Amino acid sequence: MFRFLILTISLFSAQAVVAQQLTLKQAVDKAIERSLAVEQGTLQMKGDEISLYQAKMAQYPNLSIGSSLGLQFGLGVDPTTNNLVQQQITFNSFNLNAGATLYQGGRIKNTIAQSKQQLASSVANVEATKQDISLQVAQFYLQSILAKEELIAARSRLSDAEQQLDRITRLITAGSAAPADRFDLESTVARQVQVVTQSENAVALALLQLRQLLRLPAGEQIDVVSPESIDFDAIQLPVVTPEDLYQTAVSKQPSIKAAQLAEEAAEIGIDVAKSNYYPTLSVFGQMDTRYSSSAQSLDGINTVVVSQPVTIDGQPASLGSTQSVPIFAKTPYGDQLSDFFGQTIGLNLRVPILSNGLAKTAEQRAKLTLAQSQLATLQEKQSIEIDVQQALQNAMAAKSDVDASKRAFQAAEAAYTAAQKRNELGAGSSFELANAQLLLEQAQITLIRARYQYLFNVKVVDFYLGRPLQLD
Repeated sequence: MFRFLILTISLFSAQAVVAQQLTLKQAVDKAIERSLAVEQGTLQMKGDEISLYQAKMAQYPNLSIGSSLGLQFGLGVDPTTNNLVQQQITFNSFNLNAGATLYQGGRIKNTIAQSKQQLASSVANVEATKQDISLQVAQFYLQSILAKEELIAARSRLSDAEQQLDRITRLITAGSAAPADRFDLESTVARQVQVVTQSENAVALALLQLRQLLRLPAGEQIDVVSPESIDFDAIQLPVVTPEDLYQTAVSKQPSIKAAQLAEEAAEIGIDVAKSNYYPTLSVFGQMDTRYSSSAQSLDGINTVVVSQPVTIDGQPASLGSTQSVPIFAKTPYGDQLSDFFGQTIGLNLRVPILSNGLAKTAEQRAKLTLAQSQLATLQEKQSIEIDVQQALQNAMAAKSDVDASKRAFQAAEAAYTAAQKRNELGAGSSFELANAQLLLEQAQITLIRARYQYLFNVKVVDFYLGRPLQLD
């Protein structure tokens, strides 16, 4: 019956969907690629890039061109003569305007410097998020490997129990053992089948948690690639004091760098706010021209004789004189654009006197932002200090746990070997053998978990030392 259960489990596993094999690096890369936190940080970084570009462009002049076209009815100002006229006019104008800031209390320079620091802080924040994800993936990855190791051990113990059951069955058949000796071993095999099932479920759950962390679709199955061999005895905890580990973490962790850069940006922000107290000097220039359908120009002179009746010596007569009468014609479009072309250049000075407290409140807000940034940096350093102390203490505790678990496993293994030999010689009971196997099983599981916990804790210490996360 037990062989049938194991065969059923094996057939079910064979029919399962082929899982994608992932190394630790591949899992980390995939988690970072699909992380919403990283995507959010990247969008913030792109926003800061745009802000920096905008700040840099403020150094350059602004230039604009404009045009207007319209129809004027009734009484209005002729745009070419500035006279009030009562007529319908078609008008058209063009203008080119330019301006540049010459002095603004250092606002442009400081805004560029502040934007650079903010962008650098965003980049560091993205890197910090990636590192946090890497550490989290490593934890789930090792949990998956641990679950698979426990499953291998459980299957090995089941195989041993089945062999013992086969042996006692043969002895019972040969009349060398009592039928009651079979009951304890049957119970052991049944328990080992249960342990195998629980271990398989633990593997599935660990892989599910890893897959959820990687944000993979429900139908996409994955599996971890266990290292060919992990020499747990060769794993050494770095020789470092808590203070040295803290100083190294502060100098290498991007989260600290991000907080410090944000603090520097906030400090520059005070200088940006203070620029509101200073005058602003700018230069401007303009070129414009216009056209009006009512515009006229001299087209010639017409000489006319004007006669006036007079009386000379009582006799009516006519007195004539010649006069020059100007002839006006509609001014052509191109001639108007040339004739009315004008240029303007000048300086503009603005000196703030009263600004309804805007300059003062801007400075106060900038100082408040600096204080908040300084507090954030201090909190980040304190958090790192607590984390590195705990990481180092956990690693040392895990090393002691490994040593104790190893001694317990060796003792349980020796006890099981002795019980097995006594059972083979007929001097021990099957219950004694089953109990010894149970104790060995517990000691083996404890040792496996202690070793992987120690491995993870050492990797956390390596993480704070700025070393890459890898299993080989």
